[in-house]
Amino acid sequence: MLRKGKRITAVAADDNHNEGFFDDACGGYIVVRADRLSHEEILKNMISGNYYSSAGPEIYGWGIKDQTAWVECSPVYRIDFIAGNHINDGRALVCGSYKGTLQRGEYELRGDEAYIRVQVSDRYGRTAWTNAIHL
Repeated sequence: MLRKGKRITAVAADDNHNEGFFDDACGGYIVVRADRLSHEEILKNMISGNYYSSAGPEIYGWGIKDQTAWVECSPVYRIDFIAGNHINDGRALVCGSYKGTLQRGEYELRGDEAYIRVQVSDRYGRTAWTNAIHL
């Protein structure tokens, strides 16, 4: 849908149906980037897509500076930049060893991308996703 020009956002959510112990509770959530902790500011940023979704990893910051997309995050095994253009391009950064971690990644924009989004995954398969930044 993004490649067709739709401006959509996504959320991670918990789908827990068990009774009793909550071993799989809180499996998905969003983190909103807001200047102030107020109802209005949080809603404004949720509506505009200024948040990330996660099932574990934290994303401390993301954006575009000098034609380069960047992300800073908690220690992860893999960082994927998904670039929307005619061939759905992108770049994957993967640790050289199972015990290694990444906490920052960059992707130099080529100019033909319609959007860029970032996905980070830890060694346990838990993932966090930014919403698309439309270019």
